[in-house]
Amino acid sequence: MDVDGWQSHWLKTYHEPRLVWHRKKWHWAVTKPKELQKKTDKDKKLSSGTTDELVAKQRKWSVVAKIYASFDAQLGDIDSQVARDKAFRLEAVKLFAKYGEKSQQTQHLIMNSFMETDDIVRLAHTLNISIPDNMIDLLSEEAKFYLTHLPSKAEQTEADKAAESIFGKKEINLEQVLNEMADGLEYLRANPNAEDANLIRSGVKELTIEFAKRSPKEVFTSKDKELAERLKSGTSNVVSSTLAEVSKRYIAENEWNRDRTKSGAKLALERFCELHGDNTDILEINAKHAYAFAKWMEDDLDAANKSIKGALSYVKGMFSWAITQVEYNINEEPWGGY
Repeated sequence: MDVDGWQSHWLKTYHEPRLVWHRKKWHWAVTKPKELQKKTDKDKKLSSGTTDELVAKQRKWSVVAKIYASFDAQLGDIDSQVARDKAFRLEAVKLFAKYGEKSQQTQHLIMNSFMETDDIVRLAHTLNISIPDNMIDLLSEEAKFYLTHLPSKAEQTEADKAAESIFGKKEINLEQVLNEMADGLEYLRANPNAEDANLIRSGVKELTIEFAKRSPKEVFTSKDKELAERLKSGTSNVVSSTLAEVSKRYIAENEWNRDRTKSGAKLALERFCELHGDNTDILEINAKHAYAFAKWMEDDLDAANKSIKGALSYVKGMFSWAITQVEYNINEEPWGGY
């Protein structure tokens, strides 16, 4: 499917979309998963932004992708760690790309659910990439446990040192290791219930540790030890700067003159989070997100211009507040005087 962000599981997991006429425009509707249905609310509709049926059909999958993504997010909230793992992987893709690791192979490795999140951290360390605190906070307790206790496995033993002195240092081919990991993960994806699944999974973990042990720059041990110490001391527990967490703090801590103003701000922020993702960091928001929010309110909610301006003002207020909080690394409003 040639749509940005398209997930291969969507067509297998969710219902087929239907084109429906709603509020004087063509909408795409999808029956919600049973877990998200209510007696009087069983469909999710999203406007195609047009009255032209042909154009609506041309926009089908880009619109439906947003519906399916919202299902993923809502189902992820039912199991919060599922959502946190997905957010961690998405952040990892961007982090690796920032350091030049932009290949599809690397992205597929990171997004493969059989690639454990602690192994992603370990792989990053072999490439001299440090994992920021906001990503560490997304990890499960199990992943943190492994990251606290596994560093010693990557250290050279006396036998390793003796062998190296005789035979020389064993060079590891990064591309080869990545290929082996990719093959193992693809096998697990295709055969999740295979008898040797646990053996393959263990092999993938050992590959990350072995590569770390032989890393030419020998950065893994120091970085992994440093992270282990941070996890033990609890210094990695920083305040989250995701849209959802910042908006919750803003609503709770800001001084409101009227309850009605507070309620309006809460609704606007909930809608903004729904559109752009609860786990999106506030530093990623820019003017395009504001335009998209305004257009969404007009197309999907049939909101009046006054309502749209008011909602944008409420969201902008959150960013103005966040600038005054020392916990957040934000220095200016993301869309200025828009």
